[in-house]
Amino acid sequence: MELRIGGDEGVTRPLQDIGLSVKRLQMRHHRALNAELAALGISLVQWDALRHLDQNPGTSLHDLARLTFQSDQSLSSGPPVLAAPCATCPGHFTHPL
Repeated sequence: MELRIGGDEGVTRPLQDIGLSVKRLQMRHHRALNAELAALGISLVQWDALRHLDQNPGTSLHDLARLTFQSDQSLSSGPPVLAAPCATCPGHFTHPL
């Protein structure tokens, strides 16, 4: 399958090549963001989890994993900066900030 970029006069590129280019750009952005966040002592994955915890206080670890496109296991084995147990809701977490 191919995709024409730029209308009738544009360039035709295989869809697989476009997908690979998008993925490479995403990886460059993730590396740059991780480098900036390192100064705060967190990774992009941790920042995203904290962002979702701020927007969804008391969310379960399972829902947090779903929101951040992570597995339950990857979040539960991560650094403690990600979440602390919620005192009022067993099985739910809140951010330490």
